[in-house]
Amino acid sequence: NYDFQNFHIQISCIEEEIFLRNHDKCKGKLDLKSKADFIDGLNKISESSLIILSTKWSEEDLENLHNVIGILKKRNKKLIIFGNLFDISKKNNILNIKNFDLNFLQKNYINKLFPYEKYLYLNNKFPNRNELENLNKMYFQNISSQTLERNSSLEKIAYMNEIPLLNLNSYLCNIQQKQCEVITDDKKHILYDTTGHLTMYGAKYLFKKINPSFEEIILKLNK
Repeated sequence: NYDFQNFHIQISCIEEEIFLRNHDKCKGKLDLKSKADFIDGLNKISESSLIILSTKWSEEDLENLHNVIGILKKRNKKLIIFGNLFDISKKNNILNIKNFDLNFLQKNYINKLFPYEKYLYLNNKFPNRNELENLNKMYFQNISSQTLERNSSLEKIAYMNEIPLLNLNSYLCNIQQKQCEVITDDKKHILYDTTGHLTMYGAKYLFKKINPSFEEIILKLNK
């Protein structure tokens, strides 16, 4: 029931004069495709009733977010903020590859894998309930403290400006239990890399989880 359009621009690059420009100030003026995309993006903003602010939040983005909220509110836009997905590293692996007869290429390959992927490769089976719980805890331990801090700042900014915030991490990680989900219902790995990107399976899994809350927020904003 919704038409989603994407305007690819860093939050830190949005300023009051953005609607008077014909190019993204953070990109080169000679990049004709970038200029065309920028103008198209401004048109999308003008035509939209609701704006979702979703990005890989940097310190610069957070510093400029309050201004961006003000700019968009002046244009009578309804806003929703999506939080960062946690950066989760591949360290603290409980699997000891010394117990396996591996050649150099195999060792090099599995050292680039997430713990769950490494478990599958080494054991050729899915982990049992206790093993999966240990993996869930390991992933939580590997969360970047930087993303925790930035998400905390984002929550404060959203609260101060009375903007609904969808905390994506709360659908995958449990702070109280200190665990993060590793796999989908059909045992597909959720994470694609260590910087918060998801596999296609993980993205669809997360969408199913957040969709009811997302619909609820939109309904409240449209009242």
